[in-house]
Amino acid sequence: MSSAILETEHSVIINVLPAPVAPAGQEPKRAKGEKSDPLKLKFTHQGVVRTLAKHPKIVQQLKKAEITNTAAKTKPWYLRVKIADRPRVFKLSVADKQAIADAKDILNGRVKHAETFSQFLAARDARRGCTVGELGEQWMAAGLPFTTSQPRRPDAAKRMAGMLTKALVWWKDKRWNAVSQHQMEEYVVWRRLNFKRHQKAATGTRSAEMELNALSCLANWAKSSGRVDTNPFKDHMRLVSNEVIKHCQSKS
Repeated sequence: MSSAILETEHSVIINVLPAPVAPAGQEPKRAKGEKSDPLKLKFTHQGVVRTLAKHPKIVQQLKKAEITNTAAKTKPWYLRVKIADRPRVFKLSVADKQAIADAKDILNGRVKHAETFSQFLAARDARRGCTVGELGEQWMAAGLPFTTSQPRRPDAAKRMAGMLTKALVWWKDKRWNAVSQHQMEEYVVWRRLNFKRHQKAATGTRSAEMELNALSCLANWAKSSGRVDTNPFKDHMRLVSNEVIKHCQSKS
């Protein structure tokens, strides 16, 4: 699989060339000795290996050593496909898994909604263009249920509301479709710096983890109600071990 990146005055073009067929549902394997490329992200869709790429400006900055590989990974991925025989470029998520999921969604939509692709994209963008804060407000107004058909007990909802409110101080203006692992790590750092200590040894780490879990619960509800397609908080990092949690609970 190979790809080439060109830049015109108004657009980014990522040429996706034909690739060897790979088993369905499997990610392509690198050849022996092949190094991971921070500017390319390969995935398999319907037996065909495809490649996402970074913006040409990021490519040039990396070549000139103006940014590091780590910094390049924090920039969005791009997908180029033909829609009605015209090349289209789509800006995707920074997160690898989300970018691949979004790319597959677009590729599937190109086939399933060929006659109404523009409407498909508009509906998709409307669902994903909302902010975390907007969804949080809607969830609280609904009583913070597990799903649209499974309510949460009032006492549990009150605790959840407290965690969500603290999380939204930082997350409220973040776009749902732009949520990434990098942002979650930034949030943990911010939370530790802005944590009000009630115990001498407390660091805010456990609070950050619980608040990320509250955001994941928000996402599950938003998915069940058709507001969003994905839960970007599903795989948030574990910050505190079960042993530490049990130890703290035994002291309280």
